[in-house]
Amino acid sequence: MPTRPRHRRLALLALASALWVGSSAAAELFPLDALRPGMRGEGFSVFQGDSITRFEVEIVDRVSGRAPYDLVLVRCLGEQLERDGISQGMSGSPVYIDGRWLGAIAFNFNFAKEPLGLVTPASAMLALADRPAGTAGGRADAGDLRALPYLGEDWSPATPPALATATGEPLTLSVAGLSPASLAALASRYGAGGLTLQPMGTVDAAGSGAAPAAPLAPGAALAVELLRGPVSAAAIGTVSHVDGDRIWAFGHPFLGEGPVTLPLASARIHAVLPSLYNSFKLGAMGESVGTLLLDGQSGIYGRLGEAPPLLPLRVTLRTADGEAPLSANFGLARHRRLQATLGRLALDGWLPGRLGSAQRGCLAMDVTLSARDDANAPVRVRVGERFAGQGSVGAVGAWLQSLLAALGDNPAGPLPLDSLDVALDWTAGQEPLLLQDLSLTRAALRPGEPWRLRLNLRQGDGDATDRVLDFPDPAAGPVERLAGAALPPGDYRLHVADGTTFERWNVKRQPALYDLDDHAALLDLLGRLESTAHWVVWLEAPGEDAVAGGREFAMPVRFRELAPTSRREELLTPKEPRRIVALQRLDVPPGAAAQGHLSLPVTVLDTPRRSEP
Repeated sequence: MPTRPRHRRLALLALASALWVGSSAAAELFPLDALRPGMRGEGFSVFQGDSITRFEVEIVDRVSGRAPYDLVLVRCLGEQLERDGISQGMSGSPVYIDGRWLGAIAFNFNFAKEPLGLVTPASAMLALADRPAGTAGGRADAGDLRALPYLGEDWSPATPPALATATGEPLTLSVAGLSPASLAALASRYGAGGLTLQPMGTVDAAGSGAAPAAPLAPGAALAVELLRGPVSAAAIGTVSHVDGDRIWAFGHPFLGEGPVTLPLASARIHAVLPSLYNSFKLGAMGESVGTLLLDGQSGIYGRLGEAPPLLPLRVTLRTADGEAPLSANFGLARHRRLQATLGRLALDGWLPGRLGSAQRGCLAMDVTLSARDDANAPVRVRVGERFAGQGSVGAVGAWLQSLLAALGDNPAGPLPLDSLDVALDWTAGQEPLLLQDLSLTRAALRPGEPWRLRLNLRQGDGDATDRVLDFPDPAAGPVERLAGAALPPGDYRLHVADGTTFERWNVKRQPALYDLDDHAALLDLLGRLESTAHWVVWLEAPGEDAVAGGREFAMPVRFRELAPTSRREELLTPKEPRRIVALQRLDVPPGAAAQGHLSLPVTVLDTPRRSEP
């Protein structure tokens, strides 16, 4: 749970001098072997504002945990803690016994009737500084392109983010900039994917202009900064220990991914919100204060100073009523797993409030990616899509999420982005333009003759209309002839589909066209993908599928060898490679999004046509 504050007074002068022993390099640690039930100590945390408050702690027992170290069960004393319990946001609150640092409160218990918590030992937290740190976070094996919104059959606007900590627990984020009703709606949607959202105070969108924060001390509020802008998000916890420019916090993992590079920020606590289930601190982010370098089992470790830059995301919304465009600027944490979800959260949180109650319509979306190719040269690529009907407002955030997920996890490796620009054009009340029927004047023609198609289209409750065209027809737009000007005689299949459906069809038939060896190939692919702004008409040649009982079906070559020898040649004869021999795009009117896919068998004859009498 990160967040950050700005004005930090730190009313700490009245604290016992023993506390400050825990903030120096020579901090003396309290040995676990010397612990006895009933011992008393003191803890420090912020419960309101930025003033660090002292509270008493009683040792209950030493507890063996799943970790390679023991935890310490403690009871927190004092009127506020006995009323509110140990709240989310207290993670990292340091505990001292006889002026020596014991560790940090890291875990509490849901529905607890007493303020009992578990303390992560100081020695385990200090050991984080001995591990390699500072590399990019969230590394994983290269994935495939199924996350691309064009190519993933299971892509859906309702697909929730799938995030969790290393322990399998839901990731909790504090979110600012949303009304209570909007936050509740998003929390319900995102919760299905293991992401818990809770409210956060307002954050300065610029991330500057506030008075510099005072030096962070044990017990101060701290945030891992994830999203900054009109909608912001962070993970809020507590500073456990400071040694010069080195800082330890939380006492438990954030995501538990090891080496990471994420910004740290100060935080201010508005209040503790009591709950029978699990109380939490309502806080707000402040200014950036440093870099999170290691996300380990026993806590997080980083350096104070300059924070890593956020990924700029600019969103512009134009409406059909002629009003001036609306815009918003965000910053996303650069993290392979989180970046895609943060982009979705920015759009999901900001866009509905700009459109009011008009949630049915058509959104044309263009995303301009500014990135670096393999030679580190700047490249700008534009990717577009349209969404229409009920749910189109929520679809753009999910679409951006799936696109960013593919950029972060693809066979060429994570693509380093410089910036993102999202341009949205809204037309209220529009439904998808559906392809209801497809027919031909003639299904058999000679080489060189075009097919005359009739597309029956319907939009919403309106009357169906016919669009008649010849294919191929150079007058209607460019025609890609991939098999020469003249088609050899034979049986083919004629298809009409929206551009996105075409890409999903084509990636299965011609996967080699979507192979990625480097980022240049990825950027080239993104720049040429079709969208629902077009109908695509194409002619399909016979495929490579196996044949059995007169039916074609996909069968990898290695499996063909498993067929009975007596029938292998007869039933499993491979066909010619499936290919597109001609393709043409048809524009969809502005304010509409194509949807549908139909096909018909066609034949190219091998006999000349008789001349007219």
